[in-house]
Amino acid sequence: MKKTLTLLLALFAIGVTSSVRAEDAFEFVRVNRNYPNIQINGMKIGQKTFKVIIQPNGYTIPYINGVKQSYPGEKEIKIINPSTQEVTRCYRISGWRADSQGSYTVTLDSPLQETDVVSLQIADDSHFYLGTAVYRCKSELKKEKEAEEALQKKGRGKATKTTRRKHAKADKRRRS
Repeated sequence: MKKTLTLLLALFAIGVTSSVRAEDAFEFVRVNRNYPNIQINGMKIGQKTFKVIIQPNGYTIPYINGVKQSYPGEKEIKIINPSTQEVTRCYRISGWRADSQGSYTVTLDSPLQETDVVSLQIADDSHFYLGTAVYRCKSELKKEKEAEEALQKKGRGKATKTTRRKHAKADKRRRS
């Protein structure tokens, strides 16, 4: 009984890890420095929205392949009196602005594709520019890395032959 249970548990674990790896390839990862500090949830191929967590009341302006995405429009904030449940005041804020917990949902003009480069310009509450976070798809980065490695391997072989020829010519000159 214990052996059967252990075997089933092992098979389940293998199945879970392989499905996680398959989904992992469709995610986007950060390719530049780690500042400004932000968290991203749900940035995958085919998605039109994803969640960004930055500092409270910060601003996030998304660009896809260098093209600024459509302005989402201003948001209206209502302050409600908890005892009377009446609106005591309301005001408008920028559509790029995160809430008081730093949560912001980015809405894109079109679904993300594998070749897209996502840039998020981040500013604080006083509109001070903090930096740009750049994201690319893991599968696209893997393809580029494999192509670069193949090119380097191909280039090394030629360089070695060329180097041998140069050394052989230099040896002939020395001998004569």
